[in-house]
Amino acid sequence: LENIGAYFNDKQHFDEVNKLINLGCVKCDTDPECQRPPKFTNLAQLKTHYTSKHKVHMCEICLEGRKVFLSEQQLYSRADLERHQAGVPSADIGNALGEASFK
Repeated sequence: LENIGAYFNDKQHFDEVNKLINLGCVKCDTDPECQRPPKFTNLAQLKTHYTSKHKVHMCEICLEGRKVFLSEQQLYSRADLERHQAGVPSADIGNALGEASFK
């Protein structure tokens, strides 16, 4: 990762950090049916991919406010995203929006 001045002694650590900072689809990375995970050059392309291919969405408030790597952002179905943004807890996804006091 020369572009950010990071160097690694072993490939495993390099691969782990590289996954965290790259614009990649976490769904395709773990799906055996996706033989070649696509590469994206910007966030808009990744969000379009999530919506069209996987029918999941990212919360815009969480993208701005949660200080986590992009690959660690929560993905929501349309209904779960609406509940999340309304502050309604869910047994599966919790209520990161309400817990983070973004409302």
